[in-house]
Amino acid sequence: MHGIVAKWVEDCWKASHAGAPADGRPGVWPDCRLRVLRGGSWLNSEHLVRLAFWLGVLPGDRYATDGFRLARSPR
Repeated sequence: MHGIVAKWVEDCWKASHAGAPADGRPGVWPDCRLRVLRGGSWLNSEHLVRLAFWLGVLPGDRYATDGFRLARSPR
């Protein structure tokens, strides 16, 4: 699924993972200004098309190369 679109996630952007929840929950804080956009899209070069690439973006920004994946918890 890499390279189709960069994916919006719920996490707030921080320069490192320090202080992020260790149990897989999203890192969300009250003073969150930027959200995380992970991976790259069909428009990016190959070194950006991986989940390790993440970027802080304003929640209102919209680009044709960004998207999201719907998920739900198993029953």
